[in-house]
Amino acid sequence: MEYSYRTTGISFSALLKGLFFFSVFFCIPGDLITTISYQKLATAGKFSTSEAQQLSKGRIITSTAPITGIVLPMLTVWIFIPTVPRDVFAIIYDVKNDKNHYKGMIKSDIIRKIDASNRDVHFVHTMPWPIPDEDYILRQTIDIRNGRYRTSWIMLSGNRIKNSTGYWQFERFATGTLMTIESSVELSPAISRMPFVKNICIAMAKDSAEKIRARVQNIIVCRTIIFPKSVFSAAFCCRKFYRFFADHEG
Repeated sequence: MEYSYRTTGISFSALLKGLFFFSVFFCIPGDLITTISYQKLATAGKFSTSEAQQLSKGRIITSTAPITGIVLPMLTVWIFIPTVPRDVFAIIYDVKNDKNHYKGMIKSDIIRKIDASNRDVHFVHTMPWPIPDEDYILRQTIDIRNGRYRTSWIMLSGNRIKNSTGYWQFERFATGTLMTIESSVELSPAISRMPFVKNICIAMAKDSAEKIRARVQNIIVCRTIIFPKSVFSAAFCCRKFYRFFADHEG
């Protein structure tokens, strides 16, 4: 006689997967898969030993540099994510889900596809006081070469922010991906000179980086524990990305 482990129509294996899924998102600490030897980061040649130690512990490194004629400085943020660049880029490429990693983002739609690498995106973004809420259009340019993924942008129009430029970059680094966010925002001089506005911009960039890493981590753990790697990856959540990748890398 054969026995089937079923209860109310749910298979035993499906029940186990459901329990694993619950543990991944509610029980497993976020730092579980961020541990990496800082020596591997330091020997990659981009950061000092102390900076590599910070990255290996899951911390974010930030840097600012003055820009001629603009009050707010250029902001650069680095964060290490223990997976391949393609997995992280898949999340950024899926612009419809920007609200998941941009605090205050309420709308993000592609309004024009110029070609395989360029597109115009309309954003509506609520900003913390005193930065004005913004309705703006960015032209994004996507560049993939030698294992490096980069999405840069320039502002085409905006109702209050004068200008915004920058890029997201994902490159192979040590045993994972180094994510770099570099951005410049030009606001009115009166707002830019308020002493806390710079800190608000830094906090928003760091928050975005943390949310992207957390999203990737959840997918990695889910993929590793529940699903075979051959059938589940971060990019699985973004089918359009596969078509784009095929166009650019054959």
